[in-house]
Amino acid sequence: MPLDEIISIVRVNDVILEIGNVPETDYVKVEAMLNAASRRLETLCNTLFKTRTITRRMIGSSYPNLDLGAPIQSITSVVLNGQALVEGNDYYSEMDQGLLVRLSGWSGSTFTADPRNVEVTAVLGWDPIPYDVQLACKLLVKHWYQGFGRDSTLRSEKFTEYAYERFAPSQEGNPNTGDLPEEVRSLALPYRRWNFG
Repeated sequence: MPLDEIISIVRVNDVILEIGNVPETDYVKVEAMLNAASRRLETLCNTLFKTRTITRRMIGSSYPNLDLGAPIQSITSVVLNGQALVEGNDYYSEMDQGLLVRLSGWSGSTFTADPRNVEVTAVLGWDPIPYDVQLACKLLVKHWYQGFGRDSTLRSEKFTEYAYERFAPSQEGNPNTGDLPEEVRSLALPYRRWNFG
């Protein structure tokens, strides 16, 4: 699977440098893992890291804040109940927080079959992507690459002056993060967005 430039948090070459000694025949595997790691981190953090144009249809409420789920880079259009809104007159944006604010709220018509009365087209994501998240992505791909095809049993080997033991990573803990190494979780989770709506 080729690299998905739309969501890839880092470049393939950066990941390969992090892993070290990747045979050219494994580049496609690393690209697939980078795609998966980028999606996994966006899902874990409930946000978009790589900037891209998104159109979202949402259910508005009487609450003044409308959370777009990621920092706003630019807004193309906001339509409420079929009417185009003008930034500055009808609403304002809190770009870094990813919020559109309309003091009178975002309530919709009660007579529509589709309750998603707000449609927003905007460029969302982080610019630049935080270094911690880039590092988390590289470490996650490295973790997967180095563990690819290995079982979960203890391995040990002993020579005259050298010995080692290796356990597979734990799958216990939070079901949303249990398969992630601790260093990946600690780097990514500060960027997690909580959705209370």
